[in-house]
Amino acid sequence: MPETKPGGPGPEEKELLPERTSVWIVDDNAEHINSLLRALKYSAGEGFQFTHYQEGEQAIEEFQKLAEEQGLMPTLILMDYKLDDRVENPKYRTGDEVIKALQNLAQETNLTLPEIIGISGDDKFSKKLIEAGAVKAVDKLKIFALFKELAGQK
Repeated sequence: MPETKPGGPGPEEKELLPERTSVWIVDDNAEHINSLLRALKYSAGEGFQFTHYQEGEQAIEEFQKLAEEQGLMPTLILMDYKLDDRVENPKYRTGDEVIKALQNLAQETNLTLPEIIGISGDDKFSKKLIEAGAVKAVDKLKIFALFKELAGQK
């Protein structure tokens, strides 16, 4: 019988969070995201895999592809509100539109939508993201603290 450390999972128990947590970030500002990704990788540690989508449509297409292939869905989606600043003629201009499209797709495919956290620097936009289905909204400058907290739960 394998030995376990006191307080650790037993041989038949599983961790609550997977070894690598997949996080999607939907934000049209590539410069901001590159800085954010470097900082998140540093603050969150090794347990997170980050994927960036510059357009909401890209995230929706990837979600649909994973649903069809029964692939590994993200554990968490960080959704910016304004998605039309850097992309010309996007199909989805705001994060709340993307959240609603993801909800419809999840319902159509009979899948559970991952938790979505809105990221915005404006309370008005944060409220719209929550109304659309985000579990909460975090100021972009406070996102690092969120991942330090999540990393501590692993």
